[in-house]
Amino acid sequence: MAKPRLSLFGAHSLTGLLMMTVAAGVLLVACGRGEPYQVPPVSLLPTPTPTYPATTDTSYLASPSPAPPRPTPPATGSVLIDTLGAGQLVAPRGVAFAGGSLFVADQDHQGLLGTYGAVLRFDPDHGLQQGVYCSRSATQSLPADLAGVAVATVSVGPGEAASLVYPISPWAVFGFGATTEFPLNYGNPLTLGGQAVAIAGDVAWVAEASEVRAFHLPDWWPDAALPVNQIAIPDARAIGIDDQGTPWIVANGQVFDGATPFAASGSVPIDPRDVAYDPTTGTILVLDSDRVLRYLADGTFVGSFGQGHLQDPVSLAVGDDGSVYISDAGERVVFRFAPP
Repeated sequence: MAKPRLSLFGAHSLTGLLMMTVAAGVLLVACGRGEPYQVPPVSLLPTPTPTYPATTDTSYLASPSPAPPRPTPPATGSVLIDTLGAGQLVAPRGVAFAGGSLFVADQDHQGLLGTYGAVLRFDPDHGLQQGVYCSRSATQSLPADLAGVAVATVSVGPGEAASLVYPISPWAVFGFGATTEFPLNYGNPLTLGGQAVAIAGDVAWVAEASEVRAFHLPDWWPDAALPVNQIAIPDARAIGIDDQGTPWIVANGQVFDGATPFAASGSVPIDPRDVAYDPTTGTILVLDSDRVLRYLADGTFVGSFGQGHLQDPVSLAVGDDGSVYISDAGERVVFRFAPP
């Protein structure tokens, strides 16, 4: 729906001209200003689909413009079909796909309280921004150096589930309800942070400074029930989780299958930046400096795509249909590539 527009109306008569001046107010909306939202101090809340008030007075509304046609993904081939976030993203970092939406951790937004970080949610099929997640406090906002984001669906009661958004910065992980956009914790950290976070089921893997650790959701306690709940790989920059729950890790120019260096054959990544599992093909995707490399789990090279489009790629995520989303800090957009 198009935004309401104020119009300047003129009126005149046969006997003279009457001038009217209409003053338009300016409403500034910025993350980090105003009183905190009054969210009950509980760790989790159900997140119903928001409703919007209906109006029958359309006299002040401009005629809606028809949505531009979106490109149709080709049947085969991982070719570029769309970009998301142009003019809205400042310095995109980590991306995650969940519930039909794409979530992008973005750095260096400017607001009334200075520089802050935010997570933007997009409808990839229509290219529309669906929401922005940031702290709603007069004194706090998400750190400007957000590194990544993950999304989880957790049980909050019998037959009830909530989708939760977890941005991560080098010093803390935060939490939001996916549909309400309210912070679960008034902007306070849930746990210590790191450079990357990935979630599968009720397990979250976090890349900390000296190791990669597993946490149990939604309480964010170290998960002692796993056979392996910490991997001594320092300076990890990215994590992906395969269908077996194994974390794939990018650190110091290498890719690891759990704690084991990944033995890629056919074409070896030069500057790996992220890794993801594609459940539609059962393959491993490695984001390199200028392309995406696709492998079987045993290291067999399958193919590559993205050459000629990527300037400074940072992170990638795989959609439900096999589409691949890549955030690019140089272009300040997210590229969408068709399923193979």
